[in-house]
Amino acid sequence: MSGISRLRLGAVVLTVTLAVAGCNGGGDSAMPTDPGAVEGSVTFWTYPIGDSGKDSYWDPVVEQFKQKYPKVDVDVVVQPFTNREETLVTAIAGKQGPDVVYFNPDFIPKFAVEGVLEPVEDVIADDRDDFTPAALDAMSWDGKLYGVPLLMQALIGVCNKKVLAASGVQKCPETWADIEQMAPKVKAAGYVPTDYVAAQTLTLNHSFYPYLWQAGGEVLTADGKKAAFNSPEGLRALEFVKKLVDNGWTSQQSLTTAETLEQSALGQGKQAYSPNNTTASLAKLFKPEELVVSQPLTDKVQVAAGSVGGLSVLAGSDAKAASKAWIDFLTSPEHMRSFDQKNGYYAPRKSVTGLYSDNPGMAEGEKHLDVIRSGVIHPKAREIMNLIKPHLQAVLLGKTAPGDALAAAEKDVNALLERR
Repeated sequence: MSGISRLRLGAVVLTVTLAVAGCNGGGDSAMPTDPGAVEGSVTFWTYPIGDSGKDSYWDPVVEQFKQKYPKVDVDVVVQPFTNREETLVTAIAGKQGPDVVYFNPDFIPKFAVEGVLEPVEDVIADDRDDFTPAALDAMSWDGKLYGVPLLMQALIGVCNKKVLAASGVQKCPETWADIEQMAPKVKAAGYVPTDYVAAQTLTLNHSFYPYLWQAGGEVLTADGKKAAFNSPEGLRALEFVKKLVDNGWTSQQSLTTAETLEQSALGQGKQAYSPNNTTASLAKLFKPEELVVSQPLTDKVQVAAGSVGGLSVLAGSDAKAASKAWIDFLTSPEHMRSFDQKNGYYAPRKSVTGLYSDNPGMAEGEKHLDVIRSGVIHPKAREIMNLIKPHLQAVLLGKTAPGDALAAAEKDVNALLERR
């Protein structure tokens, strides 16, 4: 399947067309055991992920795959990230969707509940234990694996050595208590202790959720049917974040504005500590020797914000076996190592390690892949997040008490979850 329909779908039509389109596939869906017997044409939609956004990257990869599966043709289509969900939904509804698509975790439950995705557990049946559980959990829904992990991203904590020294601070924080001990010294020295980004356009996956998880709390109950953040753990997390803000330990501008790294106090060399960053972004502004890389924060639980990228087969594909063969090839240890190393990511396979032995910052992140959480795995994750955001911001702007905000957000989220 190839090409993109130009139809525009409304929100009401989307669910119906996805469900219908997800039931039109055909052909053998089992993971093939004989490469020479597999036939078909596979259209693969990927996105500009580092160097892999170029045809020059994919041409030799397809050729290598062709040597193993001579009867399978692969067409790699590099799509733009902009409006990618709308583009994919439109294509599926017009029966012009791909066979294989690159997904992040928040897409998995949304498409799985509509019957659009083919389970891919059989692709990793022989080496499931080689995959990091956190990566498999992120690509699963309702007990089934719908995406084979290809890459992982871990957001790391960093400190500016110059700011620490000027403030008389000896080490980069590893716990919430460390932040509370460090912050007054840094502020007294005329620097910004840390950051908390609360702009409404940005994700909670990299701001409030990590603190909630570190406190031992959860966004939803285990069955995903009710809100769970209005809890002692949720209150502790929100009160801690409010303390950072009220004490002037964070930038006030970041509460309402999505600053670029270059504009931020961190990027300008005026901030001591930041809990969630990528080495690639920091490398544009700092030399490695100017920073100290810290392990993920801990309160009751150690958790790192991050993400997972994986490969899924659409249920409407007419070449499921060939599609699974392509995914199996791309997520093999050999190709995974090459892909992740070239594009600055970590490998979700336990056997693929040591990708960044010459880069201390990246090497530190690789040690903590087992504590990465990429977000809330739920079909309504984005809607849930958008309901919570304004309540949290009201607290940080001094308009609402933490307990009242959590109770109000809980009411909104539960009302959403009760609707079908």
